[in-house]
Amino acid sequence: GQDLSTLPGHSASVTACAAVPGQQALLTGSADRTVKLWDLASGLAIKTLRGHLDQVTCVAVLPDGRHAVSGSWDKTVRLWDLQAGTELRVLSGHQWFVSCVTALPDGRHAVSGSWDKSLRLWDLGTGQTLQTLLGHAAQVTCVAALPDGRRVLSGSRDGTLRLWDLPSGRELLVLRGHIDGVTACALSPSGTRALSGSRDRTVKLWDLATGAELLTLTEHGGQVAACALSDDGRHAVTASDSDTLKIWDLQSGRCLDTVYGEAPFDCVALVVGTAGDPAADGGAVPDQRICAGDRLGHLWCLASRTGAEDEAPWPLDEP
Repeated sequence: GQDLSTLPGHSASVTACAAVPGQQALLTGSADRTVKLWDLASGLAIKTLRGHLDQVTCVAVLPDGRHAVSGSWDKTVRLWDLQAGTELRVLSGHQWFVSCVTALPDGRHAVSGSWDKSLRLWDLGTGQTLQTLLGHAAQVTCVAALPDGRRVLSGSRDGTLRLWDLPSGRELLVLRGHIDGVTACALSPSGTRALSGSRDRTVKLWDLATGAELLTLTEHGGQVAACALSDDGRHAVTASDSDTLKIWDLQSGRCLDTVYGEAPFDCVALVVGTAGDPAADGGAVPDQRICAGDRLGHLWCLASRTGAEDEAPWPLDEP
């Protein structure tokens, strides 16, 4: 097989990744201080965004697929034009590392979380902080926006997940169940269920209406670093620092597959697009890929095991 170590995309850990809506494209962030836009059809990095002064920890693509936000240890959130490859705005206000960021459905606002224990709601047009959310007792590690655009879910090293009302800045719900810090969170498309990963090596599924813990998945041998939910909300992919990715059936709680990497994984994303020619006999077919970044700077992509035939993971190279 290929010598995967000869195919780095970034020159340091790939710390963050996010799908570009409606495209076979992926955005990544790295400890090498850059953000890269990848064309998954060719496997090439087509844009490299430079501006952060320290390692990039998180990325999120706006709903238009043409803009993105990223956060960094330099304490800033930056807004980017993906087509031009240019930095549009620097959002400053956090007192410590920015660890997570999410874009709201309106495309005009974003929410970031920081090791300063706070979350901030940003107006991307003006760069102003509209709301500061306080309640976590330790570093905020993850954030995800609900489809209504009015609420976000956050996780923290304090072991809790918290649901927030953005207009009022009020805490609506606290989810307790992990016995160590929460490292990752993801939402079902409807926003009714949440998935969380933790340093306690477990993944939990939650009902956001009641706060009930629905499921605990325990097969990871190391702390869970990242998680993603499929579009139908029935499957999940989780990444661990024990060099593995796991694919789960959330209805049965069964692990469907384990992918073994070469280094700890720090991020995972599901990229849903179409493959094939819409005008051809077969037409365009849904093409879902699992993409994950590891600490060697590799970006892994594999066909989703929830429907597509098995395909060996392949790392992406940079031209």
